[in-house]
Amino acid sequence: MIKYIPNILTSIRIISIPFIVTFFTLNRIDLTIIVAIFAAITDYFDGLIARKFNVKSEFGAKLDAVSDKFFAIGLLIALSIKYPILLISLCFELIISIINLYIYYKTKKTKSLFIGKIKTWSLFLTVILGFIAYFNYKFIIIMNIFLVITIILQIISIICYIKRLTKTNKLLKN
Repeated sequence: MIKYIPNILTSIRIISIPFIVTFFTLNRIDLTIIVAIFAAITDYFDGLIARKFNVKSEFGAKLDAVSDKFFAIGLLIALSIKYPILLISLCFELIISIINLYIYYKTKKTKSLFIGKIKTWSLFLTVILGFIAYFNYKFIIIMNIFLVITIILQIISIICYIKRLTKTNKLLKN
């Protein structure tokens, strides 16, 4: 039974997205934050349990990567209702997702780049600050600073993934 727990936790993140967007749209920020925090905690525990009980799987790794992307995009969609400027970051995140999906299609491998991990942390800090700014508008400036940093990191990530894609295409042709 323990071997299924990491994938169940990962799936909770995907399932939480419509609730997050709906609660935010209904201006139920309290419920939005509770569900988002719960879903974010599952991201920590799914990997921890998989490693601790040695129940890691290729499927679990893929599901986790997809879940993280959907979760980030879902949070951006919700916050874009209040802060339309976040649509820029949402578009870049979608571009990164499409590039990664194409690389996976070509290579059947998933591999995150270090810059992508940094970008993800910056994105999540931007989202957290967006939720905080909802209650305290003074945080909007800090959120915008992190948004600029996130967008720069997203652009760098796109360039790095395109370079990786180009290298992959060259290797596949040879």
